[in-house]
Amino acid sequence: MADPVEIDEIFPSEGFIDADDVLDASTDDLESVLTDEDVEVVEFLPAGRSWSFNFQEGRFNQDGGAPTVVTGDQAVVVWIEKCLSTAEGAATVHPPGYGMRKPITDYLGGDPYDLEEVEGDIVEAVTFHPDIVELTDFQVVYGQSGDAGELAAEISFVAIRSDGQAVDFETEVIV
Repeated sequence: MADPVEIDEIFPSEGFIDADDVLDASTDDLESVLTDEDVEVVEFLPAGRSWSFNFQEGRFNQDGGAPTVVTGDQAVVVWIEKCLSTAEGAATVHPPGYGMRKPITDYLGGDPYDLEEVEGDIVEAVTFHPDIVELTDFQVVYGQSGDAGELAAEISFVAIRSDGQAVDFETEVIV
């Protein structure tokens, strides 16, 4: 058994210790040791794995009693769907720049042949993901949806990841 430690060894009674002096000293020590070459910036990849979510029904897909976990391309698809369903700045949990500038239905309610604005904003929102570098084969097709015959827009594109892998994406939005 080790010898007991006297309390004076842990908390010396040599006088008052100023917390600001301790903080200043530690900052100075760190600045003298660290240089810009020592700091590595690591980007956050938000879609390594995710829970499968049914955005039309507003609920998680279930695997038994728990939400179904998806990885890889399926996680990227869930991330894209969530990104397109989220207004930029809507929640503090999302970083600045994440989401659409306005709800996607606002873009689709106007002239169905003027797709330049919706395509540009979707490209900007989706390529916010650090692993998605480009969107190709962008299409918006209008038609009827479901038994009620509501006007809907089917949006599809291919997301190209940084490793060159292509991820097909398709969603239907009721206009």
